[in-house]
Amino acid sequence: ETANALVFLNPVSGKRKSLKVFESIVKPILEIGSMPYSLKITDSPRHAADFVENGDLSLYTSIVTVSGDGLLHEVLNGLLRRKDWAQYKRLPLGVIPTGTGNGLAKSIDCLWPEQAAVAVVKAETRPLDVMSVTTASGLVEHCFLSMTWGLIADIDIESERIRWAGSARLDLYGTIRLMNLRYYGGRLHYLPATPENEDTEADGGGEGGQAAAGSSGTAHDAVQSGRRVGGPDSALAATQHSSTNSSVANIMERTDQGADVPWGLPAPNFS
Repeated sequence: ETANALVFLNPVSGKRKSLKVFESIVKPILEIGSMPYSLKITDSPRHAADFVENGDLSLYTSIVTVSGDGLLHEVLNGLLRRKDWAQYKRLPLGVIPTGTGNGLAKSIDCLWPEQAAVAVVKAETRPLDVMSVTTASGLVEHCFLSMTWGLIADIDIESERIRWAGSARLDLYGTIRLMNLRYYGGRLHYLPATPENEDTEADGGGEGGQAAAGSSGTAHDAVQSGRRVGGPDSALAATQHSSTNSSVANIMERTDQGADVPWGLPAPNFS
C-alpha cells in the first residue's frame, strides 16, 4: 500500500514559522523519502477537527500536524468523534513540532522538525496513552497530555494574546497571573475505596497495585475498550489511600451539608 500522509499546517502556531519550517525542512525530507502527501493549511479553529471528523480518510495512511499540541488535539478529537472511528483507530498520528510548548514532542524525545519528519517517512510509531474527560455540560474531550482547570488553564488560554512572545508567553503571563490571583470554587467527587483495596494498598501489592498500574493503556487499547481511559477504576485506584478521616472525605462531608450552595453548583450526581 502506497503511503499518503494528510498534513495539517497551522500558519500561526508558535512564532508563526510553521510554513517556513515545512517548506525548508519537512517538504524536502518527504520528497527524498518519496512519500506522497496532501497539505491542508488551517484557516480557523476546528478546521482540522471538522475535516477529520467528516472527511474521507480512506485516502490516507497517516495524519501529520505541523504545529504545536493544539492542532494534534483537534485531530485526535475529530478522529474519535467519527461514527466509524473503529475503522481508523490504528491510523498513525504524527507531529512536526512548531508550536509554543511542544509538550508531546518533548515527551517522546522528538523535538526537532528534521527528526520528526524522518520518523514520519520511516513510519516509526509508538503507543500513546489517551485520556477521556466528560465535562459537567456533557462534552467529551480526549487528550494526550493533561487536563487542567483554574490557574494553569487560564494561563494557557489567556496568554494567546501575547503569542508573539513564543514559549516565553507562558512564563510572562504566568507571572502576571501570580500577582493577580483569582478565586476558583470547585467540588471534588470521588469513588470510595473498599476495605479490601485499602489493605492491599497498605501492603504495596495485590489488586490495588494492579489497578493503579493498569489504569494507563495504549491509545488503541483505550479505543478498543470503548474510548474510556481514566474511568471509575482509575479514580478508585487514585483514591485508595484515603480514609474516613482524610481531607477528601471531609470535603465530601461538607458537600453533603450544603457547603456548595453559595457557589451555585448543582447537586452531586454519581449515576
